[in-house]
Amino acid sequence: MTWTPYEADAYLDVDEIETFCRELAETHPEWVELETVGETRHDRPILLLTLSAADRGPEGSERGRRPALWLDAGTHASEWTGISAVLYIVSDWIERLEGGDAALREWFRRHEVLVMPCICPDGVQAMRDGAPFVRSTLRPHNDGTVRSGFDPCDVDGDGRVRMMRWKDPSGAFVEDPDWEPFMRPRSIDDDPEDAYVLCSEGEFINWNGVEWTRASKEFGLDLNRNFPANWNPFEMFGMDGGDYPLSEPESRAVVDTFTDHPSIGCALTMHTYTGAILTQPYRPDSVLGDRDIDVMELLADEMAEDTDYQVLQVYPEFMYDEDNPVVGVWADTMTTVFGVPGYTVEFWDPLDYAGLEVEDPMDFIMDP
Repeated sequence: MTWTPYEADAYLDVDEIETFCRELAETHPEWVELETVGETRHDRPILLLTLSAADRGPEGSERGRRPALWLDAGTHASEWTGISAVLYIVSDWIERLEGGDAALREWFRRHEVLVMPCICPDGVQAMRDGAPFVRSTLRPHNDGTVRSGFDPCDVDGDGRVRMMRWKDPSGAFVEDPDWEPFMRPRSIDDDPEDAYVLCSEGEFINWNGVEWTRASKEFGLDLNRNFPANWNPFEMFGMDGGDYPLSEPESRAVVDTFTDHPSIGCALTMHTYTGAILTQPYRPDSVLGDRDIDVMELLADEMAEDTDYQVLQVYPEFMYDEDNPVVGVWADTMTTVFGVPGYTVEFWDPLDYAGLEVEDPMDFIMDP
């Protein structure tokens, strides 16, 4: 069997991710071990790679007992850059180990890296196959739940969910005269005859014929609200955080695997987007003391050196709603439940890419 290094020149689907991991482990057993640590509702494996030297280290420690770094990705099904980054990092390390990098070889004799490259393979593959937006998994709604309102979906059968518009004097948008494809918010001086309604491609389901409300998503679970830290019933943007903490096979597999490795000293969970490292605190009444929060921020600042990434405290700098702190977050759980410095790495800053200088990215996202 051969193994091909991943150059991050294309996003991989779930089968390709699994093939990469299995070929890597089979061709490099001296550095890589592969386990299936859980299964999804659709029987897809949740994989864990352990990177470390198979032989005993200088202190006689064995693989599985060395100080460890945790990396994961794919918590959110549309955020493929995290998966790509993790696979690229692993690929780069193996190429350097193969090339005889003495310092890296010595490091991996003393340490290990635990990599869960795709936490939600069901949702990732659904998005790869062209499904409407999936936040995390394909968990169905509870029995008796009735979805009602506007449902984004592929109306014209072209395999994509685009935007659509139609003229209506009550519409909130008009065509921008300077750029034809762009719709700008309507002003009081605009002629009602030029107004459009603008929305995602979709249709109404179980509609009452009056109210324009968004239907809950077909698969509405946000797995990053299903972890133990400060879990509460959650609902936002047609999504929920599960029936109780760790109600989902994916979150349960993540936490069980994490607790099986008590030597983890630091952890990164990869997401998209903002171009930032998110750190503590997550709420004003954090269980962490000021010194813990300061140390967490100092470590994040060191990680961000030589990059253009921001370091943002989730509270108050990365809040959807200042009055409602986010709940059940995995990175928060790493730190406040398990005592491991845990960070969310948000790859790619689309606002900077578009040439926008935005002081508060969450304010802009919520009200552009």
